[in-house]
Amino acid sequence: MTSAKSSPTEEAIHVLLMLQQHGQLATAEVAQALQVDRRHARRLLKRLSAFAPIQPKGSGRDRLWVLDPVKGHINLTIYDQIALEVGRDATSFLDGTPLAETFHRASTNEGVPRRIAENYQRKIRVKSEPAWLTDDRNDALHDLLDGLLRERTLNLSYQARNGVRTYPCFRPLTLVAYRRVLYLMGFPEPDHDTQVHRLRVDRIESIEVGEPFDYPSAWDPDQDLDRWFGIEASGQIETVVLEFSQRAADLIRERTWHASQRLEPLEDGRIRLVMQTGGKELIRFALEWGEHCKVVSPPWLRDTVRKALKEALDQYR
Repeated sequence: MTSAKSSPTEEAIHVLLMLQQHGQLATAEVAQALQVDRRHARRLLKRLSAFAPIQPKGSGRDRLWVLDPVKGHINLTIYDQIALEVGRDATSFLDGTPLAETFHRASTNEGVPRRIAENYQRKIRVKSEPAWLTDDRNDALHDLLDGLLRERTLNLSYQARNGVRTYPCFRPLTLVAYRRVLYLMGFPEPDHDTQVHRLRVDRIESIEVGEPFDYPSAWDPDQDLDRWFGIEASGQIETVVLEFSQRAADLIRERTWHASQRLEPLEDGRIRLVMQTGGKELIRFALEWGEHCKVVSPPWLRDTVRKALKEALDQYR
């Protein structure tokens, strides 16, 4: 039996475990197990039914909450569902291929033979860059997910580059996984929409879940993210022109670096990459190509890359 002081996330997990064990629950049983009143238990069950594989059966005092007959056997918690969504996004470059269809059938358990499912976890791997060394902040992450999923404001204390900053009524909109780091996108002001902020989750010092807010119906995370080069939104959207050597030209042609890109062949086998985008991650991108990349514009990017290369060369003198 859970304590009356349990967090909403702990209550949700406890109810899902009970459903997995018993198959169905009455509102009174949930209230007794959580040591809360029926009204609180009813609200919790309604919230769970929005994103967990459970559904109501019957009405009034005879209502039961049961595992979905189609999805119930999968035994997914909300964290499992979030992981699946992140995984689908991480493999979106495979869309339209037979391998993507295989992933879909396996994740939804549609006609997957047991011999395939038994060793499935060992057959697929994602090799990514090194993980960040971060403090253990599981409690803060639980509160973050609680506020995000239940559409409640967050009182945040955030370790910014220039010191600790407080966001008293941060409205969480979208959780983004990028380069093995989690970012929380949202509005910092409670009364009106301002520029979307991107906060690194591992730099959040503390979180308190606040009052409900109206999730903006017009919010489109992809529209906001796709404008910038990478995750950080800084500066302005402008024309970016990079020229690559003959040796790097084939590698540039093989990938889509930005949705707005245009490739222009140059003399001697070189190639020009033109994009309408912005952000400081353009610096990293240009430097990664070393001597094979020349920044033509904008001027601030050209000057920054030139200075970084000069300072790197000075290390060897």
